[in-house]
Amino acid sequence: RLASGMGEAGGLWSPYLSSCATIGGLLVSNLALLGAALLLLDMGRRRFGERTGLWAACLLLIAPNAVFLSGVYTEAVFLLLALLVFWLLERGRFWLALAAACAAALTRTVGVALVPALLLAAWADDVPVPRRWLRMGAALLPGAAFAAWVFGSGLFVGDPLAYFSAYDGIWGRSSSLLDVVRVYTSEPVALFGWYPSWLDLGAALGYLALALWVLLGWKQRTWGLFALFAVIIPIASGSLVGMTRFGAVIFPVYLALAGGIERPGRAWKLAAVALPSLALALLFLSRFVTWRWIA
Repeated sequence: RLASGMGEAGGLWSPYLSSCATIGGLLVSNLALLGAALLLLDMGRRRFGERTGLWAACLLLIAPNAVFLSGVYTEAVFLLLALLVFWLLERGRFWLALAAACAAALTRTVGVALVPALLLAAWADDVPVPRRWLRMGAALLPGAAFAAWVFGSGLFVGDPLAYFSAYDGIWGRSSSLLDVVRVYTSEPVALFGWYPSWLDLGAALGYLALALWVLLGWKQRTWGLFALFAVIIPIASGSLVGMTRFGAVIFPVYLALAGGIERPGRAWKLAAVALPSLALALLFLSRFVTWRWIA
């Protein structure tokens, strides 16, 4: 509301409140995206070097699904908070990282994916055992915050399970992995579209492979755990609709791709990333502006 400039006297940006809300949403999302790019740059630079950090930030900004990070969606704010969690953990600020994780869990469902990384960080901290167990228990708070929001908002509208009924009735998600198999084996599948599409399936498998590479190949355990659970949670919903959008917040993917570009044979690797990215960006933008996605 503050960014939208809406008050008792009307709107700051426009006489139409809907336009003010849109402009405010764009301001929030793009400022969050800028903050996320700067955090990603700093994390990549500290861990892998200047060029890798720079490439990771660039890949974030030119990725095809950056249209969702720049639009009026919650992905950019979540990405900023998720990056802040790991940025703070690297500096030994566990409790501040925990606060950011709780805020992330209140922003998107996938905020629960931060819990395994927090648990690992809490256990690995060089602190006395009693304090270590205290941190382990506190690391579960993002999950508790999400649960409190789900049931609290449900009670507010008179149905404690409203979140789950809306999940099924509006979005066609049933929290069953078997439905994913059933849909892709028994119904017509389009190349891309609302539901089901090969593009969403490819995004799900691609993000899953990259998450496993970060966890097992790079041996970046906290990043890898977050990436893996951030992929598994939407897949486990029983529908792959929106995987191209949901994957935008999995920041280790940008670092993994940037690290690959920096290795010998950079030219062809850069082309292998940039050319498909450009083609998908044109597809995503054309579908976005023609209302093929919720805009």
